Amino acid sequence: MDFGEALRRTMFEFRVSGSKLAGLTGVNASQISEFKNGNSSLSVPNLEKVIQALSPNERAYFLSLVGDVYCEPRVKDLYEAAEPHAPYKK
Repeated sequence: MDFGEALRRTMFEFRVSGSKLAGLTGVNASQISEFKNGNSSLSVPNLEKVIQALSPNERAYFLSLVGDVYCEPRVKDLYEAAEPHAPYKK
């Protein structure tokens, strides 16, 4: 499943509004809406902000929808999660 569809389902399942995510991330609510409806894309930094703004349960559900993604609680950022065997580099 693509990231936009996964975000749409996560927002629906957990009743998260676009305006709430916009307030937490600084990403425009209309951009979030267009992305989750498949009408546009988000930059990687903005997608990262949106994913990090989700609660741990919401984030786990979202990641379970996009596929087999390594995720552990309190990950510093998505780069660490994407490379579970590599040391964390900033």
